[in-house]
Amino acid sequence: MSFHALGLSDELLAAVEDSGYTEPTAIQRQAIPLVLMGRDIIGVAFTGSGKSLTFALPMIMFALEAELRLPLQDGEGPIGIVMCPSRELATQTFDLCERLAGALAQDGLPKLRGSLLI
Repeated sequence: MSFHALGLSDELLAAVEDSGYTEPTAIQRQAIPLVLMGRDIIGVAFTGSGKSLTFALPMIMFALEAELRLPLQDGEGPIGIVMCPSRELATQTFDLCERLAGALAQDGLPKLRGSLLI
């Protein structure tokens, strides 16, 4: 599996590459296809192995699909929730999600909104 095989837009591919991933890591190769099929998984990998992108990318794609099918109205949502054990990891994950959502908006797709609650 490569990120190109997922059919990502050029802007989204650039955002993934800007996050430091030109090729999927082991956890990403194994988990992303399963998550995109709607399967539940448990993934264990070392720090810096790309776990955040592994769940953030499918979550962003699912949220975009939901928004395109029937746009959310004020007060509806959320589509996805990420719980983190530390403020630092929560901020890092939020920044990644914002970069991915921003890349989609540059491609002319709806701007997905996120919130960081600590």
